[in-house]
Amino acid sequence: MITELYVLGPFLAGVREPFVDFLYPKSEEYYSVFSAEPLRWRPLKFFGDSFKVEWDTSEIKKLSEYQGASASLAVYYVKGKIRADSGVYLVRFTNVLWVEINGKRYIMDIYNDGLFVPVPLKDENELFMAISALGGEKTVKFEIKKAPQEPYIVENDITKPDLIVGENFVGYVGIPVANPTKDGVWITLNNRRYFLEGFQVLKVPVLISIKAPNSKGRVVIPINFMGKRYEIPLEVKGEDEVIRRTFISGMDSSVQYYALRYPKGYNPNKKYALILSLHGAGVEAFNQCRSYKQKDWAFVVCPTNRRRFGFDWEDFGRVDALEVLSEALKNYPIDKNKIYLTGHSMGGHGTWHLCTSYPSIWTACLPMAGWTSVKFYLSTHLQRAKLFPESEFTHLRERIFQQSEPYKLVENLLNLPVVVLHGGDDEVVPPFHSRLMADIMSRYGVKFKYIEVPKKGHWWDGVLDHEEAWRALFSLKVNRKEKVFVTFSLDVSDSAFGVRILEVERPFEKAKFTINYDRVANIKTENIKALLLTNFRGDVIIDGTRIRNYKGEILVKGRVWEKVERYIYSRPVLIRETFYSPFLIVYSSSELWTKDFAVYMANMWWMYANGKAQVIPDTMLNYFPGNYNLVIIGSKLKLPEQIADEFLKVEENSVSVRKTERILLFYKISDESLIRLAMSMVPYITRSVAVMPSYIKLSYDAYLMGWSGLKGGILSFPPR
Repeated sequence: MITELYVLGPFLAGVREPFVDFLYPKSEEYYSVFSAEPLRWRPLKFFGDSFKVEWDTSEIKKLSEYQGASASLAVYYVKGKIRADSGVYLVRFTNVLWVEINGKRYIMDIYNDGLFVPVPLKDENELFMAISALGGEKTVKFEIKKAPQEPYIVENDITKPDLIVGENFVGYVGIPVANPTKDGVWITLNNRRYFLEGFQVLKVPVLISIKAPNSKGRVVIPINFMGKRYEIPLEVKGEDEVIRRTFISGMDSSVQYYALRYPKGYNPNKKYALILSLHGAGVEAFNQCRSYKQKDWAFVVCPTNRRRFGFDWEDFGRVDALEVLSEALKNYPIDKNKIYLTGHSMGGHGTWHLCTSYPSIWTACLPMAGWTSVKFYLSTHLQRAKLFPESEFTHLRERIFQQSEPYKLVENLLNLPVVVLHGGDDEVVPPFHSRLMADIMSRYGVKFKYIEVPKKGHWWDGVLDHEEAWRALFSLKVNRKEKVFVTFSLDVSDSAFGVRILEVERPFEKAKFTINYDRVANIKTENIKALLLTNFRGDVIIDGTRIRNYKGEILVKGRVWEKVERYIYSRPVLIRETFYSPFLIVYSSSELWTKDFAVYMANMWWMYANGKAQVIPDTMLNYFPGNYNLVIIGSKLKLPEQIADEFLKVEENSVSVRKTERILLFYKISDESLIRLAMSMVPYITRSVAVMPSYIKLSYDAYLMGWSGLKGGILSFPPR
C-alpha cells in the first residue's frame, strides 16, 4: 500500500522530449511558468491507492483553442513510499508511462487495459514517477497483487482472431507470457521452446488450425502451456458481422490483428473495392470498423496502429497499415484500381501521411478531422530544444522529420483525388488543419473538395459514412499523364509509378521526379543519384540524356546519366530501422544494469506496440538465428568477432547503428548516470516528431536543453 506521497510541479513541457528532467540540476526549489512562487515538494493527498494531480489551464487555454492541444502539456513529479511484504508482485499504475521503484524503471499500463508487470518489492519501497497531462488533471490509480511463482499467461492481452461460420481456419494467436522470477527460464507453448528473461513479458505466436462450427457462438482452442492444458475462447461469427483477422508481422514476428467488414451479399467470385480506414487516438480498430455500415461494393479493413494510440500512423504504425493492406490484397478479391484510404482524427493525419508518401497505391483519399503534423497540433514549439541555440543536430532532425509533414509533400497529391471532411465546431482537432491543407492544395492545383460541416464537432454518428464526402470522392477524377513523386526519406518511401529511387545526392532533402510514359519514358529528376525503372522497357530520356534500349539496368547520374549492370550505392540507416525487422535485445552478462534496461525496453515494446522482443544475455547470442537485427546494451560484452569489430567503432556513451548483414544498434554506455537518458532514447518511446538519426552522443545537457543538448549524425551503408 502507499504510505506517503509528495508532488512537485506543474512544469510546462513540450511533447516528445521524454528525457528532459525539470529536476536537473537538483535544487531545493524550482521555477515554473505556472507559478509566481518557487515550487517545492509538497505532500500529495491520496485516497486508498489512487491520487490526482491537477492544474488550472484557464490562463493558456486560448493558445490551444485554434490549433489544437498546443501549449497545454504539464509535467508533475511524484515521489513516495510503498509498503508490502517482501516478494514479487504484479504492479499496475494507470495513466503513467513508467514508474521507478527502488531505482529501477518499469513500464506501466499506459493504455489502462488492466495490464500488470511483475516487480520485486521489499518491505518498504521508494517510488518515483513523472506524470504528464494534456489538460487540467490526471488521476493515477495503483494496484498490486501477489505474483504467481512461475511463468503465467497474461489472459487479458491475448491477440486472437474471430472465426467465420463453417470455415477451415489456419492462423495465429498471440499469447503474452510473463516471468515473475528474477532469472531467465525456458518456457514451452505447444511444444515449442522460448527463452523468457526475468520479469519480462514476451508475446508468443501460436499457430492454430480449426474447423469452425456451422452456427454462430463460441469455441475453445486448447493450448499446451508448460505441459498443462490452457483454453482460449474464440468467437464464431457470420460474414454480416465485423471480424478480427490475425497475421504475423514482418517487423518483429509478432501476432497483430485487423478488423474486417465483408461486403453485403458477399460473392467470392466478384472483385470488390477496399476501404482502408485508420482509427483515431484511443480508438480500437474493431470499433472503427464497426462504425461503418456494411457496403455492397467494398470491404472495410481497419489496422490497429499496433495499439489504440500507437505511433500516429507514422513509423511502426505506418508499417502496420501497409502490412494490413498487403494481407487484405492477398486474402480477399479486391480490385487494385479501387483502393480508398481514409481515417478519422489521428487516423486523418495517418491518411495525410500515407497518401502523400505512397501516391501510386491509392485510388483516392478521404482524411476526416485530421491534424496535419504534430508540429502544428501538439506543443512541439515548447520543447526545451526550442529555447536553446540551434545546432547541426537539431537541423538534421528537422530535415529527417519532413516526411511527416504532408504539406511539404503536397505535390504527390497531384496524382490523386482528395476529399477533406471536418466538423466546423471541432474542438479536438480544430478545422485549422484541414483549412490549411485546402489552402496549400489549391495553390498547387490538386484536384480536391473540402467539406466543412457546420455545427458538427469532432465525431458524430455516421461521420465515417458521410454521403456527400463519398459521393464527392467518386466524382473527382484525375487524368494527369505526367506523374509526380516527392520524398524526403528513402527509408519511408522510395518508389512510385514504376520508379524506385536507390540513392539521393543530399539525404533528407527534397528528392523529386516526374515521369511521362509513352513510347519513351521521359523523366526529370531533382536530387536523385541512382534509380531503377521496375516495369518499363525501351528508350528512356532522363534529364535530357537519352538511354537506348533500357532493360532494367540501374540508371546512375554522373556528368550525365548512364545505365549500369551493377552499382553499389549507400543509404543512411536511422536508429528506427533496427525495429523494422525481427530483432533481439542483447545485454551484457557482466554489467547488472543492462539486464534491467533490456527488460524495460522489451516490456515497453510489448505494452506500447503489442510487439514481440526477445531478451537474451550476450552469452546466448549463438543460440539464435544470425539474421536478426540486434539491439546491444552495455560497454563490456562478449560478442562474436564481426559484431565486436563494429562495437569498437562506436563511441563511448552513445547510441549508434552499424550495419553488416543486419542492423546492429548499440547502447554503449560506460557512465551509468546516463542510463536514464539512454532509456528514453528508444524510437518507439520518443515517437514520430522525436526523429533519431544514425547515432546520438549522450550528454547531461539533454536533461536541461532537450534535443539541443545532444550531438549526432548520419551513417550510410550499402544495402545487404
